[in-house]
Amino acid sequence: MLYNYLIYVFATPLNAAFLLHFVLVTLSVHTLIGLIAGIDGEAARQRPAGAVPERLAGGVLAGLGLLFLLQVIGAVIAALSSQTSIAETELALHVSDFMIAPALVIGGVLL
Repeated sequence: MLYNYLIYVFATPLNAAFLLHFVLVTLSVHTLIGLIAGIDGEAARQRPAGAVPERLAGGVLAGLGLLFLLQVIGAVIAALSSQTSIAETELALHVSDFMIAPALVIGGVLL
């Protein structure tokens, strides 16, 4: 929900729908922080041990995060070099990707 409604926050003009999307993003961030804070790290480490290829899964997760970052950086560089503007909805998607991708990379490295 955080990823989807973050796009709406950046793409929606200031109106009642914007406020609804902003509240949903805020609640999603609060819930995500609560979930992460409540995770028992040792139990989370032991549970997938041997059942999941941790290095492969972490590599895929970190690789996808890096690809998202490269895509955003490439789109910005292309827009700057051609001196064209990026559509608001596409820009909102890039901002959302840029904000979420570091979590993917960090999660992949920690896995």
